[in-house]
Amino acid sequence: MLTGFLVVVVLVLLLMMRNFFVDTEDAIESQWRVIAAASAAQLSAAATDRDMDTRAVEILDRGDVAGIHENANRSRSWGVAGGRGFQAITLPRGHNGSFTFLFDAAPLNAARQTLLLTTIIAIGGSAAAVILLLLYLPRITRPIDELIAQARKVADRDAAQEETDYLI
Repeated sequence: MLTGFLVVVVLVLLLMMRNFFVDTEDAIESQWRVIAAASAAQLSAAATDRDMDTRAVEILDRGDVAGIHENANRSRSWGVAGGRGFQAITLPRGHNGSFTFLFDAAPLNAARQTLLLTTIIAIGGSAAAVILLLLYLPRITRPIDELIAQARKVADRDAAQEETDYLI
């Protein structure tokens, strides 16, 4: 009974952890979309290529954005060009083309991996506890069954009498 309760508690805690992770992931991605929209507006307002270069470097210097790619007639990139571990958000450029902003997704990937490992360990531990309980339950109850069998040999039990009183 207690083991079942503890397994349920572990599963509820795992579900809560997963929900917290999903909420955190949504909040981070929402923040990235806001940063990308503000950055796209800032870059779209550039009058010259030199002004756009300056604005792109300023955006990268803030540390929120890892890389910017201008998707237009003449494509240009600043910062990280792409690769694994980056989340890309593409937004339209004011008059033509679009901007792709790359954000470092390593913290989210690490949190996702930690959640997965925690889930595996917790479920494995709970399953092991249930298996051990099922394997040792007969060993725990065998002496009580033997006492009851011995008591039946000594005296008859009244129908209204509890087993504990009967054994004593």
